[in-house]
Amino acid sequence: GGTRRRILVLVDGRHQEVEDLLKLLQIRYVVHDTESKDIKFGSGGSRISYHYRWALNTTFSLFPSTNKAIILEDDLLTSPDFFSYFNQTSWLLDQDPSLFCISAWNDLGSMHVARHPRRLYRIESHAGYGFMLTRDFFYEVLPMWPPPEKDHDWDVWFRLSKIRGGRECIVPDVSRTFHFALAGTHIQPQMQQAHFAG
Repeated sequence: GGTRRRILVLVDGRHQEVEDLLKLLQIRYVVHDTESKDIKFGSGGSRISYHYRWALNTTFSLFPSTNKAIILEDDLLTSPDFFSYFNQTSWLLDQDPSLFCISAWNDLGSMHVARHPRRLYRIESHAGYGFMLTRDFFYEVLPMWPPPEKDHDWDVWFRLSKIRGGRECIVPDVSRTFHFALAGTHIQPQMQQAHFAG
């Protein structure tokens, strides 16, 4: 499992209720306040990308002795074995240089086909929705990260072969996360229902 001292919440903008809850739970957090800066974003996707870049950089700066981080968005539910899954698979990133991430989500793992909780796959993509990557990989791709004024989506950019360097990602047969948001920058309610209803 996780301990509070190893959890960092990175809040995109000022949200007093979120900050109050994190204080109550005694969970460390940092607010990414882009409103006070004169940043021109190319799109909603560019803003998200800028936040991911900042969040990963902040995480590895605040935890200088860690070589991996789990990234979990606020609109995901996790399985009871979420942390156990990463604990059991994280060594793969240390031992196999042909990998760049481990994901808790499988794009093709619908409820009617995913049956094997111990089975893993390698994919030439980035599945997102709860994933682990290494400090080394992040700092390798950081100089190539698109600027905020460029219209782009960070997760599509992350999947590019030139960014991955031909490396692959591990995904489970049975996903360990569930995306519950009904709307967002890239989510429409009909698509959400069709993709996540099983």
